[in-house]
Amino acid sequence: MRADHRRTGGFTLLEILVALTIVALALGAAISGTGGHVESTDHLRNKTIAHWVALNRVTELQVAEPWPALGASSGSEEMTHREWRWTADVKQTPDAGVRRLEVAVTPAASPDAVLARVTAFTTAPAGATP
Repeated sequence: MRADHRRTGGFTLLEILVALTIVALALGAAISGTGGHVESTDHLRNKTIAHWVALNRVTELQVAEPWPALGASSGSEEMTHREWRWTADVKQTPDAGVRRLEVAVTPAASPDAVLARVTAFTTAPAGATP
């Protein structure tokens, strides 16, 4: 009698291990890429919110009565349930009726990490002496 060693159509243990290894590598790459995407999205969200804070401060300076005084000022503002610190510098320009506004915004938790800078100009309100 002869032993019949025919294959019955199933996978061998080695084939299954190779397939699982390929799937594990692919999933690892996908998870790594997703983590980088989430980190990038978080950074862009923070930069956008910081830019909004800067624009809010510029607008406040542009509509201020009296006209904003020359020099630096700083403060904080809460937006999206987070604290943001801003610094504003009002500078004279060659035109006495125009002032330059420079605003920088950082997260309160990282005061050295400037996320947004906005430069704008404002003119003297009607009736004000420059």
